[in-house]
Amino acid sequence: MTLRHGLLLAVVALAMTTIGAWGPPLLLAFGALDPADQLTALRVVLVGNALALVGFIPLLLAALALVDRPALPAWLLRLAIGLLLVRPAVVVVEAIASPVAVVPPSLTLPIFLTTAAASGVAAISVLPTSGPARRPERIAVVGLGVAALVGLALFGYTGAIVPVAAMGLVIALALRIRREREQARFDELHGGADR
Repeated sequence: MTLRHGLLLAVVALAMTTIGAWGPPLLLAFGALDPADQLTALRVVLVGNALALVGFIPLLLAALALVDRPALPAWLLRLAIGLLLVRPAVVVVEAIASPVAVVPPSLTLPIFLTTAAASGVAAISVLPTSGPARRPERIAVVGLGVAALVGLALFGYTGAIVPVAAMGLVIALALRIRREREQARFDELHGGADR
């Protein structure tokens, strides 16, 4: 994946997570939704949450573009994306079934943790494919460490953390693209001067 694709994915993630997280409350605040119609408001909030959660997929792919290393083995990336789809799927089912709760409370935390697990799996997928980084204990430390950090960040979710992370990726990818352009121009000038 190129840096330009990563930048586009980061912008998409920023839009999805921002609209999903802040769109429904703004619709309520500006009177576009009737607060008395609690069922409609609940469904709009849940659909917004699902949109924001699906936004984690382009966010992950943008982060991988920034790392500039392919996911190996590739099935780990597919597993991470599958794990990222669990929560939005559950939220959509809840939105359709609302006001009746479909998911038992005992499954709420395990479903929530699928996002943290996805980040750990994705982190493992970009480890070097050989050498000391591929030892089982290193894989476990990296996977569990990243999953724990992401899980803690999401547990304290304020509606801003994921859009801010997406904004950081947009900036980092844009700066990297700029640096590569400048390096290409520099190389072109130096290559022409040597001839």
